[in-house]
Amino acid sequence: MTNLNVLRSSIDIGSNSILLLIARVAEIVKIVKINSYESSFDQDRNAVNRTMMSAITTGSRDRADVADSNTLTTSPFLSDIEEYSSITELGKGINQSGIFSKHSMENTFNTLMDYKKIIQAKGMDHTKTLVTATEAARSVSNFYKINFGQGDLNAVNRTTMSASAKESRDRADVVDSYSFFEKIHNEIGFKVNILSTEGEAYYSSMGVCLGISNELKAKKEFMAIDLGGASTELIKIKLSNEITAAPCFSVSESVSLPIGAVRAQDFLIENREVGESGENKLNDYLDKMFAKEITPSFIDSFKNNKIETVCLAGTFVLLANILFGNYTTFNPSTHGLQVRSADLKTFLEMNKLLSAEKLNENFPCLGKRASNFIGGLMVAKKLLTYLDIDKFEISTYGLKYGTLYEGEIKDEFLFKK
Repeated sequence: MTNLNVLRSSIDIGSNSILLLIARVAEIVKIVKINSYESSFDQDRNAVNRTMMSAITTGSRDRADVADSNTLTTSPFLSDIEEYSSITELGKGINQSGIFSKHSMENTFNTLMDYKKIIQAKGMDHTKTLVTATEAARSVSNFYKINFGQGDLNAVNRTTMSASAKESRDRADVVDSYSFFEKIHNEIGFKVNILSTEGEAYYSSMGVCLGISNELKAKKEFMAIDLGGASTELIKIKLSNEITAAPCFSVSESVSLPIGAVRAQDFLIENREVGESGENKLNDYLDKMFAKEITPSFIDSFKNNKIETVCLAGTFVLLANILFGNYTTFNPSTHGLQVRSADLKTFLEMNKLLSAEKLNENFPCLGKRASNFIGGLMVAKKLLTYLDIDKFEISTYGLKYGTLYEGEIKDEFLFKK
């Protein structure tokens, strides 16, 4: 049960950006059944106290620079929402190296220092911040486990690295990357919890359910597509008929695909450098991934003619922002808009050959996200076609809202190294 009158904050560390979310929470949360990822939101209708909470999301595809603050769309359960974001590209290049680059770790560390000050300025104890990390962190942890096992970091023999790994990275860099979150804990005070894929699906679902329309609440189920920087989550969410409070939901099925906007863009760049068609290679790679990771029964259960689809995270949100005429700045009213898949495909065909600089010149709202925007759209196009989805709803809610609202990270949702 969430206690009222307690200040909290939460962080999620991912691939491309770090996001700070601050909001007031007006209800009590009770988790009913963790094993099936089921949750009910029990709202105290007589409660007048509100809790100030903050969530920093070092995610894959978020919107504003750290200096900016935007009041986003409201939820019946969250108010006075502020959001700060900074691009650090922590997951850039992990496809090839398996590790975080020194430059991206430095940017991430400095940004978290800035966010610590923001949290403290709100009167919060930053050491109580809930910190989560997702696919980029899982990938680095898996790389370390494969090459070095699970022993003491300082006791690992520097000669035990695989031959292929030796060719592209220094042993000390791997240790630095693996122990990066420990450095954050020791020097900033943020303890990092790496979410499992099930945990990421759960908290993303919770966040989405906080911001869905009454029309969607009335549906028995819907699908959420969370296209991040290093991974894409496909989540089937079932809703109860009780919609007087926040919706009760359960994650009935989910899959995490190890591809997102940052990884896709890295793939495009890597193939172009050796004279290959980046787009063709990426499409071939996605075909093989979908065939392996998504079973026919799973695909059939998510066809758009059966259930509604909600898409979230930077690629989808920024596309909708542009399609509805907001070229220069982000408009919070993007939340809830309906987008046709055909419009996404048309936009991609018209702009896929543009450089990041030209994209940013044409659509200044992209900012630093322009460098990975086309990669994200290519993944989105392929996935929407594969699942036969012809339209979808935009949500600016997601993981960062779910962790903010929950107020704690369950042990069941932690990634097991």
